[in-house]
Amino acid sequence: LFRSNREYKECGKAPQSPINFTMTDAKSDGALKFQYREFVSRAMPDEKGYKFDVEVHPPAAGGGIMIGNTSYELKSFHVHTKSEHTFGGAQAAFEVHLVHESATGLTAVVGILMDEVASGGNGLVTDMMTNAMEKAIKDFKVNPNRFLSRSGTRYYSYKGSLTTPGCSPVAYWMVDASPKGGRPTVNRGDLENLKTFILGFSINHATHSTYPYNDRPVPIDQPPVNVTVYNSQVIIP
Repeated sequence: LFRSNREYKECGKAPQSPINFTMTDAKSDGALKFQYREFVSRAMPDEKGYKFDVEVHPPAAGGGIMIGNTSYELKSFHVHTKSEHTFGGAQAAFEVHLVHESATGLTAVVGILMDEVASGGNGLVTDMMTNAMEKAIKDFKVNPNRFLSRSGTRYYSYKGSLTTPGCSPVAYWMVDASPKGGRPTVNRGDLENLKTFILGFSINHATHSTYPYNDRPVPIDQPPVNVTVYNSQVIIP
């Protein structure tokens, strides 16, 4: 979708995201700790319709994650429908991207796929959509822990990029590897409301394909993707 657009020069450079996980050679590589805190924010679509953002204000208010001995502060999160990452070539109905940054400027993104349900679903997604559709712009309470599966959930990690302009490098992608039927869920009504905001991906998503797992097209000499496994620990303050 963005590789041919001169406005986004980083899009199409190696290494790119999203990818399709086949997981034939994944290895265990440590622990991922979630240390999120509740904060107050607003749900806002971006002006070009590529994503739907919630930003953390003031800085560090939302906590973050630990990968090994390095802390990554939560900066924002945004959502996509359908999912960008795939497992065995299959998309989920929805994907959340929680974007973090270390003290040295490295980016880490947590990706959580969700399946569609007719009733119920993730309460934080419902709160986001309710906030976004209010006529008067106002704040709402955000607790990112409400997106997470239980402690011990496996996350697949690889080096890639942001999937929206400007496609800047991501040192750690951490994608929830829960199988279909074991993932968090999202309400069908929330998905329909979300599509009214995210024009860039809800309409054009079919053109935004995953990059091959072991044979990326840009550039031609791109090495294979190295995917490792992290076990999560959710720490509730």
